Amino acid sequence: MNNQPFDHKYTGSEEYQPQPDRTKKEYPYYPDDNLIQAVNLSIALERPLLLQGEPGCGKTLLAKAIAYEFKQRLNIEEYPYFSWSIKSTTRAKEGLYTYDTLGRLRDAQLVGRTGLNETELNKISERVNDPEHKAYIKYGALGKAFQKTEYRPIVLIDEIDKADIDFPNDLLEVLEESQFDITEIGKPIEAEANQKPIIIITSNDEKELPDAFLRRCIYYYIEFPKPEKLIEIVNGHLGKPLNDKDGIVEKAVEKFIEVRDQGTRRKDGKKPSTSELLDFILWLKRSSQKEALALIKNLEKHPHLLGVLLKSKEDQEYYTQQVVKKQPGVNRGE
Repeated sequence: MNNQPFDHKYTGSEEYQPQPDRTKKEYPYYPDDNLIQAVNLSIALERPLLLQGEPGCGKTLLAKAIAYEFKQRLNIEEYPYFSWSIKSTTRAKEGLYTYDTLGRLRDAQLVGRTGLNETELNKISERVNDPEHKAYIKYGALGKAFQKTEYRPIVLIDEIDKADIDFPNDLLEVLEESQFDITEIGKPIEAEANQKPIIIITSNDEKELPDAFLRRCIYYYIEFPKPEKLIEIVNGHLGKPLNDKDGIVEKAVEKFIEVRDQGTRRKDGKKPSTSELLDFILWLKRSSQKEALALIKNLEKHPHLLGVLLKSKEDQEYYTQQVVKKQPGVNRGE
């Protein structure tokens, strides 16, 4: 165990940001001061940080950004980080462990059979006589985190609102106590008092979360980035463009915001997110400045590129209609 004291405080400082790497899905993260304070409040009070905000605003990447900063500050190869993506069928126990009871029973039956060579029999006997054998127990994200002793591990519970309504309440006691029992073998698993996991939970607000669960969380809503922050994100992820005398990134961001504001007819329609903005600009970077400017200016005439941002025929047609209405000399039906 490493007894080196470490101040688990998130700074969001630029010096600790990773270099952009799309293959490893590592990107610089640019939190505002209020989000930084929310993270540190969560860490200090040992309460889960519940993040809400529309898709693409940076909820999921925050946990990895915190882990990356701590890794940099400690100068270690990897900081303990575990991710748990929630689905509609997910049960709380899956984040702790699963136990293959049938597998152990099958092994026990095999031991009594003839026809096995001595090597095979010894391997099976070893498993059967060790109920904690890795062949039977598979730990989930929380189960692994509770057993880390070097530093406070970080656990991302992503999109909790996708699960059954009982799921958050089933997690309450585990998150409160930072412990659980493997009931099949009567073994308790408990995090050390000063190494309780740092829990980051994300929600897209698809369904309402129970009050009892919300009371035990620190809540923070991440607003969608403003234009200047979007430019910072683009430059951080893709590299600041050289010789961009025409301001391609700024113009692309302006067009992106226009499409977000005007491209969806339905109130709850899918709006383009930062990941789609990055894809949009990645394509523009493959073109000359003159070509890129033309694509931005006449985006509605390039459905292949408009499809990077708007993901339905209805929204694309609606956006195109809005652009046409604004053009000089067009009959607006007034």
